[in-house]
Amino acid sequence: MPSSKLPFHIFLGTEFMSARHVLMNSASLIYDFYSTNTKQIINAKFCLLTELRRAVDLKFRKALGRAVRRLRIQAAITQEDLAFEAGLERSYVSSIELAHKDPSFTTLQKIAAALNHSLLDLFQIYEEELQSTIKQPAPRRGRPTSKRDE
Repeated sequence: MPSSKLPFHIFLGTEFMSARHVLMNSASLIYDFYSTNTKQIINAKFCLLTELRRAVDLKFRKALGRAVRRLRIQAAITQEDLAFEAGLERSYVSSIELAHKDPSFTTLQKIAAALNHSLLDLFQIYEEELQSTIKQPAPRRGRPTSKRDE
């Protein structure tokens, strides 16, 4: 018998598979491998971008929370008093100060009015708090330069 006429078979586990069947299965496995990895890579990138967005959002919420707290402490009132004056729940005011909640524009207007400040005052303090979170470049290390060294 000429060997070219015999069908080519591969033994895999408990099954004999023809060469055509093996090629089709390996192509399917390769496709599955790459599509699974591509999905994982896309998912990882999406998760990373989501985490970056959350970190940026958190920075803004923290600055807003510190601004509300600063004005509240300047007014010498408690969270409960502020919540009552603004028509909010005390826990919601606490969540804003702790950067757990992102208040609406209307809520910020109510808070500013309850603190006897304008919304502009609140946003100015927010900007100050936001600027204080921006990291200043570290001082240069090494020997300071002076006029004598020149």
